[in-house]
Amino acid sequence: MTETAVRAAYHTRLLPRYRYRSVATLADEPEGLTCSVAVGTEYFAGLAERLSGYPSFELAADSVKRRQEDALLVPGAYAEVRGFFFDPELVAVGAFLSRLPDMVLVASDGGKADSYRRLCHQPATLRLLDQIDKSFDEVLPATSNTTAVRDIVQGRPDTLAVTNRLVAEHHGLDVVQVLARGTSMAFIVFERKPE
Repeated sequence: MTETAVRAAYHTRLLPRYRYRSVATLADEPEGLTCSVAVGTEYFAGLAERLSGYPSFELAADSVKRRQEDALLVPGAYAEVRGFFFDPELVAVGAFLSRLPDMVLVASDGGKADSYRRLCHQPATLRLLDQIDKSFDEVLPATSNTTAVRDIVQGRPDTLAVTNRLVAEHHGLDVVQVLARGTSMAFIVFERKPE
C-alpha cells in the first residue's frame, strides 16, 4: 500500500503584528544620528513599523498627542522628561536600559591645540566636561549631539564639541578623546492617555 501526501488546501503569509505603527523621538537632522534614534532603531525592531525623528522631544510628544505617532521615546537624561510624566495627555507605559553610542570629544583642528576658545555640548553631557584634557574659555549649550558639532562642521576655528561617535563618524571628524564608552541609559516610552 502506498501513502499519498496530504496537501494543504490553504496557505497565507502571516506578517508580524507590531505593537506600534510608529514611535517618535528626537532627530534634529535627516540622518538620524541622535542617541535616541540609535537606541530606538535597535529596541523597536520588530515592535514598530516606523521610527520618526522630530526637531525636539516636545514636538515628538505633540505628534503622539495628535495621533500622528503612536508612542514617544525619551532618554532618562533629558532634563525636561519630567514634563512628559505630568502631561495630562500622555502616560508612561514602559522603560528599558540600553547602551548609548560612545560619547566623544572632537575638535575643529583634529585636537592639535591644547587650548580652544569654545566648547559645545548638549546638557546631558555636562558631567563629561571634567574629563576633557584640553582647555577652553567658553561653554556653549547645544540642543543635541548633532547641533553640538555644527560650528566645527561649518569650519569655525578654535572649537571643541562633545558628541556621540555616530555624529563624529558621519562628519568624518577625528575623535580627540573618548569620554564615555557605551554608557547604559534608561529610556521611557510614553503613549497617548486613553480617553
